[in-house]
Amino acid sequence: MSIAGGRRLGRVRRHREEQRRREAAVAAVTVLLAARRLHKRGSRGKLVKRQHLDWQLRKGYLTERRFIQRYRMDKATFQDVCNRLREDIEGDQVASSNARGGGPPITSEIMLSATLRFLAGGAYQDIVDLHGIGESTLYDIMMRVYEAMRKHYPLRFDLDNDKELARMEREFADASASKGVLRGVVGALDGIAIRIPCPTRKDSAKSAAFYNRKEFYAMNCQAICDAKLRFRWMSIECAGATHDQLAWECSRLGRKIAAGELPEPYCIFADAAYVARDGVVTPFSGTPTPCAPLNVRCGLQIVSYSCLLYTSDAADEEDSVDLGGRRIIKKKKRSKIRIVSNMMK
Repeated sequence: MSIAGGRRLGRVRRHREEQRRREAAVAAVTVLLAARRLHKRGSRGKLVKRQHLDWQLRKGYLTERRFIQRYRMDKATFQDVCNRLREDIEGDQVASSNARGGGPPITSEIMLSATLRFLAGGAYQDIVDLHGIGESTLYDIMMRVYEAMRKHYPLRFDLDNDKELARMEREFADASASKGVLRGVVGALDGIAIRIPCPTRKDSAKSAAFYNRKEFYAMNCQAICDAKLRFRWMSIECAGATHDQLAWECSRLGRKIAAGELPEPYCIFADAAYVARDGVVTPFSGTPTPCAPLNVRCGLQIVSYSCLLYTSDAADEEDSVDLGGRRIIKKKKRSKIRIVSNMMK
């Protein structure tokens, strides 16, 4: 063999040896990564057949009062909501059973129960343990239930529906302490700051606009509820540092009411954060000014702090007044609240 041929053979051998070492190194790294993933997953590396919650047993165990405390509705309402959402949230039962290794599919009662417990303030760890579902399954269930609720229970505040406005007005009149003297109210308006993480530069060029006076990042949510504490409308379009009045004016409904589209004699009650205008009644200090005249569309004069709402400050500080001003949680606020029936004397 010539010298050149020997050198060429030596290079080929070295190349093959380096290739074998690289392949061995790749195989070792692959094994280590697989072992690391399996270690992180723990018991999730195996198929776990969880024991689902026996809904009939739980329903029978809870009294009506305790059921309402946990789900914010009675048993009959829960079943009615479940029946209405069933077709939209259960999905393909065969596919669900196959995904669980042949186990029983998750029923609509369990889905609705898990979602309502989460919305009522329950910890997700306790919810997954109680209902026998995984964490990722819980969030998938909640999104399905949310979409179904939006479909079957849309928020509506129709200014052109005279029949619905009249019904809402009667409910407020019956719920007020004046027992029908206070008339014309069709909604209670207030705002709340929904806490969010600090927006990145990709999300917004002005993250400071989301930092509110309560010293956290938030979105400003405006909402209207009826006399039975049911939400009828909401808008979440403005950053957390936006004043409630400005957020209300930016909403579509706020612009419609400011333009006079809410028919007389109806109006909406709001707290002192809002401006008294046609269609909106706010607390009045007792001294009329040209820019804030008396709003008499309800046929009465509103004195200081005599509003039927709890304010966003009260909500954050857990100070609240029920419809008609009949109950006050913190007694130090009693001097600032006047019952509507007393105003009429």
